[in-house]
Amino acid sequence: MFGRKSQQTGKAGFVKRLRARLNRGDSWLRCELANLVPGGKIDDEVLEELESLLIMADVGVDTSEKIITTLRSRLKRKELKDLDALNAGLKAALVEILQAVEAPLEPAVGDKPFVILMVGVNGAGKTTTIGKLAHRFK
Repeated sequence: MFGRKSQQTGKAGFVKRLRARLNRGDSWLRCELANLVPGGKIDDEVLEELESLLIMADVGVDTSEKIITTLRSRLKRKELKDLDALNAGLKAALVEILQAVEAPLEPAVGDKPFVILMVGVNGAGKTTTIGKLAHRFK
């Protein structure tokens, strides 16, 4: 009756549940896209909603406009026929933006400590990546 409470069996601990949520494959943006295109038709209205989602995800106005402009041109060429094509187009637009600034991470051996700035949209896995980098550099 008094003292420590016994732990319930069958219920996963906080860390285990957190790890399961962080390591699941789908991000919130992918889930939102599935809800955004319930009928399967991609049009300018869907792209406007996607632009709002990107801005709310802290992608930034200029970058969101650049992504949506790229997707609109693909829509005009009839390359965006379904959700999978939209996902592929979005991924290609993001990769194109990121490849322009890609550089290997090679900190100098004598320069300790050093700082790594992590930037990304919500749900992209920044925290998980930070943990992996910390383990690797330890």
